[in-house]
Amino acid sequence: MDSQQSVSLSEDELEMFLGTGGTGTLAFGTDRSEPPYAIPVSYGFDSETRQFFFRLAHAPRSDELPSKPTQNPVTFVTFSETPTGWHSAIASGTLTGISEPAVDDVAAEALRRIHIPLVDIYDHPTKEVEFAFFRLDPETLSGRKEAHVDD
Repeated sequence: MDSQQSVSLSEDELEMFLGTGGTGTLAFGTDRSEPPYAIPVSYGFDSETRQFFFRLAHAPRSDELPSKPTQNPVTFVTFSETPTGWHSAIASGTLTGISEPAVDDVAAEALRRIHIPLVDIYDHPTKEVEFAFFRLDPETLSGRKEAHVDD
């Protein structure tokens, strides 16, 4: 009989799984009196710098993005079903805002290597949605995958 368990992804497997971008969930830390605030996001991943990039939206009259997203720690989670079973990755750290004039050379090069999917999940016309770019240079980054073990 075959049973399931999970094992860590190697560095190469983790980079291959993350690719240059995809979708996941970004959870913002809050103070102890409130639950974490989590939103679905699209991301870009640069394997050379091991940084994530996010295009986050703030629509008028909505709370889709915390007012100060760079103050508290965040955790980003992505997962997918693959032909060999599920894979997941978790990254934690703090976000850094990226404004066009302030983009450093490293971030500019990384932004050329990534692909952030454009996912329309807003209940407002896209032209009414303000987008901001953020970078996550993870303090921790790990991945797991499904493994099958013969009993």
